Amino acid sequence: MDDKGRVVLPIPFRSPDVKSFVVMLNVDLAIRVYTEEGFRAMASRVQQKIHETSDPRLRRIWGSIAHVNIDATHRFMIPDVHRSYALIATPSRVVLLGTGSHFEVWSHVEYYKYAQQTFKQEIVGPAAEAAGVPEIV
Repeated sequence: MDDKGRVVLPIPFRSPDVKSFVVMLNVDLAIRVYTEEGFRAMASRVQQKIHETSDPRLRRIWGSIAHVNIDATHRFMIPDVHRSYALIATPSRVVLLGTGSHFEVWSHVEYYKYAQQTFKQEIVGPAAEAAGVPEIV
């Protein structure tokens, strides 16, 4: 990410048909990035439920939606509020993580913390428990 908060889109994420993205907060200190089409598909499934909930966390995530354009050099800007939430300084290294219907932008520091934590909790923990040695985790 450059000092203006712009991220260069890696080649595997590029499409000549996509000119803009929808960005929103994610629960795991990341930023979700959707194509407009992908966002509309997701929104049609969840929008009514989000508006009916009284959970302020979900409403905050839904309220964080922003539309950003992709420039001629395949860059898109992440708004300040999103960068602040995801603990992404400018300039800095970021991790783009493809997740199927969207991708996530992470601070490289926060992503590796998250990856280590989830590896321990979701992979090593259950294996140790199954082996009868949960105390090694």
